[in-house]
Amino acid sequence: MLPAGNLAADLSPFSDDLLVWGVRYASPADAARIAAEIDRRYPATPPPAPAGARVADTLATRAALDEAMQPVRLDDPPPADPDEWGAYGRDLEKGPDGTEHMSAVERWAYERELEARAAREAYSREEIREMYREHVYLQVLAAEDYTRGFMLNRRARAAGVDPFSLFSGPAHVAYARASEDLIRFWEEVSPRVTLTEFTEQVTGARTAAGDTARAAREDQRNKF
Repeated sequence: MLPAGNLAADLSPFSDDLLVWGVRYASPADAARIAAEIDRRYPATPPPAPAGARVADTLATRAALDEAMQPVRLDDPPPADPDEWGAYGRDLEKGPDGTEHMSAVERWAYERELEARAAREAYSREEIREMYREHVYLQVLAAEDYTRGFMLNRRARAAGVDPFSLFSGPAHVAYARASEDLIRFWEEVSPRVTLTEFTEQVTGARTAAGDTARAAREDQRNKF
């Protein structure tokens, strides 16, 4: 598997045991190739698609994915069943005994993985925006089904407004262009939220901008 110290180009002929053994002696790049081969053999089952279009549904789907890719503690014994070996591709979690039993190379890889994991735990603005775009897309699909495609009022249809634009941005613009069925969808099925409100629900930190968005939405709801 490591002829002349170089990882073989084709890893498919090698057994799972040999691949796991090779990770201990491979370079970071080669270890990533070995992990990719194990993942190819034992792919993780993706979580089910969200059943609804609420923010909670979007976050639940993300949580299900995190659960499917949950970290394995360094002190956990290797799985006896090869079907469970997909765990070797999961994120590392610091073991209770630290790094005193690791070689210098293992400790270096372990520390780099911990640094990468810490960076992933804090959502960036772009990550939250991507999650919000995903939420809006799912909400549009659900609203289109609920309203049977009639998401715009007569004036907005005549003006050629894109229905997608109603699900983000200022509330007064969205409510002025929405059909009665779409407004009912927002009230009874899936509340309309701005990016600011979505960010609050993801991070758990309330903001003045979020309070302004909620007040604007309540003002529009009282008019209909």
